[in-house]
Amino acid sequence: MTLAVDLVFIAQVLVLAGILVWRRARIGVGLGIWLGVLAVLAGQGYFLEFQSMPPRLTLAGLLPLAAGLLMLPTHGTRHFLAVTPPERLIYLQSFRIVMEIILWALAVQGRAPKLMTFEGRNIDILIGLTAIPVGWMVVERRAWPAWVAAAWNVVGILILANVVVHAQLALPTPFRAFVTEPSTAFLATFPYIWWDSSYPSRSGSTPARSCSSRDGRASIPSPPDSSARRASFLLNRLACAPGGLPSCSRSR
Repeated sequence: MTLAVDLVFIAQVLVLAGILVWRRARIGVGLGIWLGVLAVLAGQGYFLEFQSMPPRLTLAGLLPLAAGLLMLPTHGTRHFLAVTPPERLIYLQSFRIVMEIILWALAVQGRAPKLMTFEGRNIDILIGLTAIPVGWMVVERRAWPAWVAAAWNVVGILILANVVVHAQLALPTPFRAFVTEPSTAFLATFPYIWWDSSYPSRSGSTPARSCSSRDGRASIPSPPDSSARRASFLLNRLACAPGGLPSCSRSR
């Protein structure tokens, strides 16, 4: 059962990574190297040193965030946002359901604290459960106003920030605020080091630019507005499926 949970997590990471780097070879190579380096270091116990300042595990999360911000103005990012339908990126957030089940399974196995699950202080599963309804009603049918998707995205960012803060403060570091048994030290081991390094890129995906028709329904215009797309992508980069790898947002 332990191995099965780990394999499901690895499969989810690889699938999400594949979606991110589809037809983007250079990013795929870079992401593959990054995941490989993390796996090797975690396998050697490098991230289990929690007394160093700053904690090594924290750096594993900050580096992808910095890389994501540097990618914002690039042609590759603009092209990715231009060709990806926004509803698909909203639907993609349903992967959070699987991740929350994985976290719950880890808690049942005694490898993660209940604090990190929907039985504790993690309600991220709600974003996963509502992803398909929000994408369908706002973007596909345009039955709901666009602000619903925008609000959903903001709520997703706040919920994820809550999860990240609790995860960091439950680590056995000098700054530990939540004494749980076990701690969240599992995040420093393979394969769960991939979760900690990818949380800056997980969030709800919403259309960044919209206007309303006379009946008050959401209308997502064309042609796209590149600055709005970058703003939406930035929101996506500042958030983040435990377990998911970068999933970007765009507007149409």
